[in-house]
This record gives sequence, structure tokens and C-alpha cells, in this order.
Amino acid sequence: MATSSITKYFSVTGDEQVEKLAAAIEESYQESFQREPGPDINVTYLRTPEEVKQFMRKRKTAYD
Repeated sequence: MATSSITKYFSVTGDEQVEKLAAAIEESYQESFQREPGPDINVTYLRTPEEVKQFMRKRKTAYD
């Protein structure tokens, strides 16, 4: 449950509803600690046209 996606005001009335909302928020927060990290990502920064050409040559030979 992404709280950043909530863009409207809403009203929660009654103790039971408040408790349910608080429990859902807490559960979502706790789930974020249990997620397995994704794979490491190698990033290559290409700054010059020659670096781009060299990178594309490697890519082409790897996928041909």
C-alpha cells in the first residue's frame, strides 16, 4: 500500500475503522522490511560518442 499515491482527503469514523486503517498502514510498513532485495544492477555511464559506439558494438556482438 503506497501511501504516496493517496492524493485525496478521506474520512474515517468510528474506533473500529480507525483501528483497521492503522493496522493496514502498520502491516504495509512492516512488509517493506521483509522484501528481498532485487539483483544488483551494473550501471555504465557513457559520456562521449566514442564510449557509446564502443558500448553498442559490444551489445551487438553479445546479441547476434
